[in-house]
Amino acid sequence: MASVAGAIARNVGLDLMKHSDNVIIENGGDIFLKLMNRDAIVGIFAGDSPLSYNVSIRIKCNGTPAGACTSSVTAESTALADAAATAVCNRVKRAGDIKEALDFGLRVEGVEGALIIIGDKLGILGNIELA
Repeated sequence: MASVAGAIARNVGLDLMKHSDNVIIENGGDIFLKLMNRDAIVGIFAGDSPLSYNVSIRIKCNGTPAGACTSSVTAESTALADAAATAVCNRVKRAGDIKEALDFGLRVEGVEGALIIIGDKLGILGNIELA
């Protein structure tokens, strides 16, 4: 169930690719992107954190189709990114959990990168570019 929104975004996006070179589907924080000519900047909402809306990631057009879910996990599959984001976030209760949660996320086959914000702390690992 942790990947339903991501799976829906992905399936709708793949279907729309028949009609457009550029497709972005956002479903409750789970985003499918297929871009031909330009990169996308995805802003990160992190609740009450002072970093909320002050941190963004770049999704390179040559790396799409791709999924970015809850703005914390990227993968080729939006459904996988969705499920992995849930699993990663469930491992973070305090700032000291960031490294272990990121390491876990990158061990999931198909996950390309992960980013975690808790309070005023940020951790990033893998193929994620801050914008």
